[in-house]
Amino acid sequence: MNNVWSIGPFLLQLHTISLMIMIAAALLLMIWRLRREGEKLDAWLDLFTSYIIIFLICYKFGFVLEDFSILWHSPKALIFMSGGSWNGWLLGVIGILVITYTRIQKKKISLSILLNVLPYGLSIGGSIGCAIEVWFDRSMSYMLGTALLLGLTIWLLMGSASLRKGSQCSHFLIGGGIGGMVVTLVDRTVTNSLSIWLGLNPLQCIFIVMSFMGIWLLNIQRKYSEG
Repeated sequence: MNNVWSIGPFLLQLHTISLMIMIAAALLLMIWRLRREGEKLDAWLDLFTSYIIIFLICYKFGFVLEDFSILWHSPKALIFMSGGSWNGWLLGVIGILVITYTRIQKKKISLSILLNVLPYGLSIGGSIGCAIEVWFDRSMSYMLGTALLLGLTIWLLMGSASLRKGSQCSHFLIGGGIGGMVVTLVDRTVTNSLSIWLGLNPLQCIFIVMSFMGIWLLNIQRKYSEG
């Protein structure tokens, strides 16, 4: 994406604006759903704020973990550059898991509610991100991704199950996994990468794992409800 405008040496890029819109939409929809559930929002806002801060730190400074010499050779890069790294995102995921675990242990949030409300944010945020990409890149994969994620959002909104006892997370994983696999089969450009298992590329393997995780969670939930 091209830069929108510059303020002195600072560049405000379209992908940054896109990211801000995605986060805002995801947060608003999740908060709306939690309010509809009757949840107290203070603990959830605190948790989501922590998630966003960790994500933004990884997004802005993750590249430093690939080359620490930047800190003394080009310190200005910390201001002007951005970009995540595998190490940065890994640390971010660990940080999110630790924060989530501590909040659950302190009984400030419910794990079942968290798992079932996250799909709302992921689906609406992802659909907006894909739609913005379609505006600049008319690729079939982004169009199909927009339709898939928007469909998942509508499906979630149409559901009447509570977040505490519902299966929104399972349905999101199954629908996203199967739908994502369909996208990779329809648009062959998505699969132009190294095969790692049975002729499948890494993205296709992720979609398969998502589907099986959703089925596994759904079976566990059914056994728990029957017992």
